[in-house]
Amino acid sequence: FPETGASFALGDTFGVVESVKAASDLFMPIDAEVLEINEDVDSEPELLNQDPYEKGWLLKIRLTEPSQLESLLKADAYSQLI
Repeated sequence: FPETGASFALGDTFGVVESVKAASDLFMPIDAEVLEINEDVDSEPELLNQDPYEKGWLLKIRLTEPSQLESLLKADAYSQLI
């Protein structure tokens, strides 16, 4: 995970998720500053699959370019995509 206070631009890599079969980069979806990281996911990575919307969050961020939110998919559009 990145350090608290780190800044990232849209598309920057901020971490890696590893599994038995592969490693995948995590990309920042917008320009943002990291406010908090979820240390629990580091010690219990299964939280990502078990409870992604509550206990399995990765970062709390502060937007630095709020207009970029308009380019993100809404939950229902993302569900249709995958």
